[in-house]
Amino acid sequence: FTKEWATLQQQHLVRNNLVDKFRTGQVWTVQIICTIWRHWYEVWEIRNQVIHGKDKSTRDQARRRRLKFQLEKLYALRKNVCARHRNKFFEHDIESTSSSSKGSHTTTIVNVVASALCRP
Repeated sequence: FTKEWATLQQQHLVRNNLVDKFRTGQVWTVQIICTIWRHWYEVWEIRNQVIHGKDKSTRDQARRRRLKFQLEKLYALRKNVCARHRNKFFEHDIESTSSSSKGSHTTTIVNVVASALCRP
């Protein structure tokens, strides 16, 4: 694929009398590939900053956002757990649960839900 690009660019340069040692189909192809990679890296960096934060403040916000999302998913499972198996954690409001306890309870809650699903 890249060889075809280089060939077509080389033909264009020759046809328009633009070839020199710095301007060839192969040089053009390498530059295009480097430009594409550089832009993808920039997009990846921006995405990571949005998801994970770029400084302490935004990292903390991102962590809270992820924890809240995970807890909302866990709380949505409570309707699938028989009433006799619901622990007190399910009875609290998501917002009132401290950030430090959210992470430590996740595994426990998933295990409780998995073992206590109401089955017909």
